[in-house]
Amino acid sequence: MKEIPFEEITVKLILLESGLSRKTFYRNFESKEDVLDSFIRQKMNEYATRLLSRQYTNFASIIDVIFEFCEENKELIILLDKHDLLMRLLKIGNEVMPEHHRRFTTFEGEEDPMVEYILFFNTGCLFNVLFKWVKDGMKIPASVIRDGIMAYISNISNINLTTI
Repeated sequence: MKEIPFEEITVKLILLESGLSRKTFYRNFESKEDVLDSFIRQKMNEYATRLLSRQYTNFASIIDVIFEFCEENKELIILLDKHDLLMRLLKIGNEVMPEHHRRFTTFEGEEDPMVEYILFFNTGCLFNVLFKWVKDGMKIPASVIRDGIMAYISNISNINLTTI
């Protein structure tokens, strides 16, 4: 994807580059999209394991882990953006995060269906921030964005939303 637009990459080209036989490829993957999704899923599993295996004292430290992941995978994220494939991160994140959440956390009321909705809400909000950051060239320091998000959360937490 560094050299060729994703839509022009073929299974045949993947076979030539990887040295895999057609039979081996189709034993493991259904398509070139499946190869990409498998790679993204691996990265998202690494991220989810890191995120959910730590102890956190505040939401800011969770945001820091998300930005760490993006900075470590900057090349991949920029390539996904370049080929208009960033939404695959969110899609796969929405598949991976609930699985890991159930493995690593034991919140009271875990069976409550709202737990997963809240997880999707948080994931969607943070992914949109990351997408904006990537689109802007990742120029603003992650700590500035984190602090801005935390200030916003602090401000809205003081608003009585039930009277609006």
